[in-house]
Amino acid sequence: EQNNRLTHSLRVADISRSICRFLGLNEDLAEAIALGHDLGHPPLGHTGENILTDLSKEDPELYKIVGYFRHNLQSLRVVDILAARSGAQSGTGLNLTLPVRDGIVFHDVEVDDINGLTPDEQGCTEERILQYVHGRLYKLEKTHVVPGTLEAIVVRLADVIAYIGGDFEDAIALGLLKRNHLPKDIFDRFGNIDKNIITALVADLIINSSPDDKIIKYSRETAELLVKFKRFMYERVYNVANSWAEGHSKELPPGLASHPFFKEWNSGEVKILVKKLLDKFIRDIENCRFDSSIYKKFIDKMDPEYIRRSHSQLIARDYIASMTRREFMDALQTIKKSGQMALQL
Repeated sequence: EQNNRLTHSLRVADISRSICRFLGLNEDLAEAIALGHDLGHPPLGHTGENILTDLSKEDPELYKIVGYFRHNLQSLRVVDILAARSGAQSGTGLNLTLPVRDGIVFHDVEVDDINGLTPDEQGCTEERILQYVHGRLYKLEKTHVVPGTLEAIVVRLADVIAYIGGDFEDAIALGLLKRNHLPKDIFDRFGNIDKNIITALVADLIINSSPDDKIIKYSRETAELLVKFKRFMYERVYNVANSWAEGHSKELPPGLASHPFFKEWNSGEVKILVKKLLDKFIRDIENCRFDSSIYKKFIDKMDPEYIRRSHSQLIARDYIASMTRREFMDALQTIKKSGQMALQL
């Protein structure tokens, strides 16, 4: 794996600053949004996000209390509630400006727009953020929302620029794809090497965008080919891994089947174990098991007010979403090997 949550966010920040510099926009605002946009991503990326959402769909009580899991909503939750300013206790928030928070929560590309994007006419408002958060917590339907600033739109597009080529390289390294598998029209436009893909997309975006007209966009041909590129990656890479991890598919292509992670786990097993892990942490909170890792690594470091106003289900999900990949996989291994849910982590 070449890319992870940290390296991806740094790439988005770097690409966003470069684009904003050429367009005469606020580089610092774009960088702040980019660095915070994926703080809410759980371990295993979108697969982990889908698993946590599925668990809410399957458990009416969990859904009623915490709603669906959305990584962009969780990113906002991290900066507003879970993180802490220097010298403060975790669980007190970062007190970020409204444009940064707007950019973080509205960064997710839920609907492709090949005609470019202009800032929402309402601008950055607390009311719009709250309405969106509540709607996305309890609805699965995709919505077409746009950030309130040009800088946030740049970050949204830079997010795709940063991951599409990097994920293509990762898929090649895993043996899922070869460079010549990329459709010819996509190759002719972008090339088939990550740095060339980034350069082509950034250059096209800068040339075709107009801050004076308040629009950030690609040329029509580039926009359409990028949508095709994303569809290609979903069909050949993302959906394959997600379907297997969530238990919808038993078979894996040879490249993934030989990977250490996939050799270690069975189809759907991760989702089952995440459910057990979530249930265990909820019980640990409700039974005041102070020796549990959720206390030692999370609750004991949080502001008492956060604990007081949060349901045990929400605290448990916050903890799982905050884990590093290694912590998460170690926790699942512990549950798998123990053969029981009431165990000491």
